Amino acid sequence: MAIAVAVLLIATTADAKDSHAPPGARDRWLPCESWVMFHWMPFSERKLYRLTGISREEFRRYIKDDDHHTLGKLVQRHGKDPDAVVAGLVSDWNGRIDDVRLAELTRRANELMTQGHLAQHVFFHYFHDPAIALNSAWIFGVRSADFQRARLQGWSPAEIADHTGRSRVLVVRRAMAVVKRYARRSVRLKQSSKSQAELFTRLQHRAVHGWLHQDIHDHRQRSFPRNNPSMKGSRLHRSCAYLAGRSHPAGEHDEH
Repeated sequence: MAIAVAVLLIATTADAKDSHAPPGARDRWLPCESWVMFHWMPFSERKLYRLTGISREEFRRYIKDDDHHTLGKLVQRHGKDPDAVVAGLVSDWNGRIDDVRLAELTRRANELMTQGHLAQHVFFHYFHDPAIALNSAWIFGVRSADFQRARLQGWSPAEIADHTGRSRVLVVRRAMAVVKRYARRSVRLKQSSKSQAELFTRLQHRAVHGWLHQDIHDHRQRSFPRNNPSMKGSRLHRSCAYLAGRSHPAGEHDEH
């Protein structure tokens, strides 16, 4: 079951940007599905640019306005048919997966074509990824609930590392090990190709030092939060809540 999730940093209750968002969803809604949470691209990004003539930088600039822009609209601006492009992209899976899985990956590719914020997240939000929170005990030496609360209170990953006595070098190395592990899982489950998974982890590696010093908010309190209650539910359930920036799931999360 797909679960709705309101994405981190946005407190507004404005109408959702993406057309597939449920009524009343927040402005930065994303579907709670593992491929969305962990950036498991269902096709080769390089092939997308080759088929359409779009550059990655052009797409990055265009999709900044995800109120009005989608990948499909940019594809059309380049004189291509989005449906034909999707068919060409997923054709790489022909003979490698069954028809049910192919239909699912085609659905995901179409979602990336038509849903602006979803595409912006999957392609470009390199560390908007719950894997770090799920593995914060190993990376930072703090429980996931305390890590999540600290981030929401304005602590950067570097500050959390300093507080716990972990070297920043170790934190970066372990954070990258975690995201690489999830990337390998996407390949093993045939949800992303090996080349695409490797490309995305290289992009994460380039961005990791920016993430290390990223503040989500101004500091709300200087004392480090401790003993926050552990989140209950399945790993996907907790992943969605961490991505949404909530201490506990709410709304449609509870249906999972």
